[in-house]
Amino acid sequence: MSDGESAISGPPGYPKIILFGDSLTERSFESVNNGFGKVLTAYYAGWADGFPGQFRYNSTWLRNFFMGIIGTLESMNSCPPLFITVFLGANDACLPPTSAHVPLPEFEANLRYYVDTILSHPMTKGTKVILITPPPIEVHPFRSETADNPSVQESLIRSVKTGRGYQTYMSKKLYAEKVMGIAKSYQEQTDLVAGLDFWTALVNFGHENGKRSESGPSEIDDEILPGSGLPGATSFGRAVLVDGLHLGPLGYKVLSRELLALITEKWPELQKEALPLQTQSLEDDCQTHGASAEVRKVDER
Repeated sequence: MSDGESAISGPPGYPKIILFGDSLTERSFESVNNGFGKVLTAYYAGWADGFPGQFRYNSTWLRNFFMGIIGTLESMNSCPPLFITVFLGANDACLPPTSAHVPLPEFEANLRYYVDTILSHPMTKGTKVILITPPPIEVHPFRSETADNPSVQESLIRSVKTGRGYQTYMSKKLYAEKVMGIAKSYQEQTDLVAGLDFWTALVNFGHENGKRSESGPSEIDDEILPGSGLPGATSFGRAVLVDGLHLGPLGYKVLSRELLALITEKWPELQKEALPLQTQSLEDDCQTHGASAEVRKVDER
């Protein structure tokens, strides 16, 4: 069995929902996280079934795998997927010499390859595409009992900004901005593509709900990004970023809320109430572009 076949095999006859990405997508199906994989499966219950998938690390490693998905859709004579999420960049944005790093121009080329293929291939005709930005990370803040002292704070800021943690944080921001720029460029041409700015959604959540370090400055500066490690920055906490990198249940809750709202508001035809139940024939389902769906994740371990 090829990678593509194992990724989206399962009962034929209904269009798929494909979740394509790295370990953040993989973990979204774990019960302990109740991530967007679990949430979409629950939302489309009676219309959708969730299954495990294959895993890859970054946008470049996944390229060799992507056409296997298309090939399996062909071999199954499947209807086009209802939508495909592309959730990449968290590993690509890691700084070199980390093996996961993918330079920004190559990252953009990879994402455009995925979107162009989905939009142009007969097996994915009419399929919606959601590009999801990578989230921020949690950089552990410097501890200082004199952080309110302006000269000490200035020194701390310089020290943090030259550190690898902060530079990685800002790299993730840069890749998130690139994802939204790519999505916008397609949105000017078609209604089939949307961008989900998960970076900003989680940063806003951190501003509103994050924890401030007791040893930090007494005043919170909203211009200082949550999790950045700068003096005065709030922290996300383990419920949002369980290890500083991977999403915890609360982080996934923010993502699931934003994703489901985007899907159902931008494309009302994808609201579950608008989809036929699993009693219709494949021919009828393909004609209506609204059949029950098999939710698949294609991601990285």
